[in-house]
Amino acid sequence: MPHNNPTQPTSRPLQEHRSLTGWQVLAILVVPPVVLAEIVIGITYTPALAQALLEANSLVKSLVIGAVISVGVLLAELVPEEADPAEDESRQRLTQAESALANALRGTQTHESGEAITRPQQVEDNETPTGELSFRQRPLGLSELWEATHARLDLYHQIATGQAKTSFRNAQVAMVAGFTLLVLFAGIALWASTTAVAIVAGGLGAVSAALAGYVAKTFIRSQEAAATHLRSYFDQPLELSRYLAAERLVADGDLTQEQRGEILSALVQAMVAGPPPPQASPSVVVASVPGQQQGA
Repeated sequence: MPHNNPTQPTSRPLQEHRSLTGWQVLAILVVPPVVLAEIVIGITYTPALAQALLEANSLVKSLVIGAVISVGVLLAELVPEEADPAEDESRQRLTQAESALANALRGTQTHESGEAITRPQQVEDNETPTGELSFRQRPLGLSELWEATHARLDLYHQIATGQAKTSFRNAQVAMVAGFTLLVLFAGIALWASTTAVAIVAGGLGAVSAALAGYVAKTFIRSQEAAATHLRSYFDQPLELSRYLAAERLVADGDLTQEQRGEILSALVQAMVAGPPPPQASPSVVVASVPGQQQGA
């Protein structure tokens, strides 16, 4: 019987890609040290805090300015990040391609108006419609599968590119913010009036620098992972050209049926196995000399 069910998408939309923005990095680096400094110095100077505010002490002014900046950064976090139009378009294209692939697997064709037209099925198992293959002989829609695969690759390419760009920018922001906080707390420690304030400011500067280094290292690792995915994506045309060249040589060569089958089997195994992992750089490879003793 023909399939009259309406078409349904084969998979749910991918989850939205979320990443830390520059404001979030600043919030991670700036808010904890400033709040900790305010708590410590506020507890230390609780009896004379009001008097210090009236006398406009420079250290208290710095803390007040830091508190205002912290509140501003936290409020800026409430602003939602704008969605990328190109990524949304790629998601829609992938959804349409998957829907077309599902229709092809069911043996239906969908026009732009949304009406599903079912291909005529064979009346008996031994009869084949004239001019086209039966559903058992054509289980896959290669053109729809090609479109869905490339739509998915394009979407993942945009996600990987966005991750690499965001990670690189956030790593730079983290390093600059950490260096700025280190210089700021070092200046406060040098010009502090008491030893306790100098010790607290120096400790906060060291903690801020360590936190900035950790955050920057994390984003650099994320950027390296994204670069690895991008390299795999850009290796696809080269691999495809090799397979096409091998197929052309097999088609043009004077080979027997057995030789052709063996070569095609080897090509299929190579395509399924995928490319080998990237080798290490020659500059970091240490070759051992035969007969050389360790520690000599």
